[in-house]
Amino acid sequence: MKKKQRIWLLTGMVLVGAFLWAGSVFAAEKVSVDRYLRSKRYDTYYVYNDSSQSIPLYMGRSTASQIYGYLGYGDAVKLQKSLLKRGKKYRFLPVYMPREKGTLYVVADQVKVKGIRLKQMSTNPLRHKVVRYGIKFLGTPFSLGSSSLTGGIDCANFVKACYQYAGIYLGYPHTDNLRFQGMTVPIRNLRAGDLLFYLENDTYGPIGHVAMYLGDGFIIHASGHYGETYPF
Repeated sequence: MKKKQRIWLLTGMVLVGAFLWAGSVFAAEKVSVDRYLRSKRYDTYYVYNDSSQSIPLYMGRSTASQIYGYLGYGDAVKLQKSLLKRGKKYRFLPVYMPREKGTLYVVADQVKVKGIRLKQMSTNPLRHKVVRYGIKFLGTPFSLGSSSLTGGIDCANFVKACYQYAGIYLGYPHTDNLRFQGMTVPIRNLRAGDLLFYLENDTYGPIGHVAMYLGDGFIIHASGHYGETYPF
């Protein structure tokens, strides 16, 4: 692989920073997954990176295996619960993204795990339809100015396509046309399908990026922040 491949949304899933789960989930080289297998609160779990270091995604259960890509800060991929058994401890956790083939592996004590109610993202049918549609296209690469949900898409066109699927037609979605008007919404008040807008340079400038809130601390977006294109 010529360049480091990094997994972003839509090439992964990213957690809202304020929701990153505090505390260490994995404290040993081998970890138990029983809490996730018997959970009734959440139906789906994602492993994510809350460190400043990139975490490799391996194509086998060994650090000597070929590296598929990397999880950057906040990046997340789905935990494959069906490949895990109660009562066992694991050094590597099996993960995958819907648009990728095969199972990938991540070192268990390098990541955190957080659950999400994927089967019922919202009690509002329209909101649920919007976010569930977007999740189907995880793995689609970011491409500035493009609008293909399978070949390449940018952040604004991704949001527009999700809402259009639910029968809501947004205007020209380019974020360059937007300006912050001074109104903020507390994170605790966010609901699935709400849009999150990012300032061009994170702390100043015009709106430069848009993402969609999923619930349970997760967002989904087509990411090409700071002009980078993913995957490499």
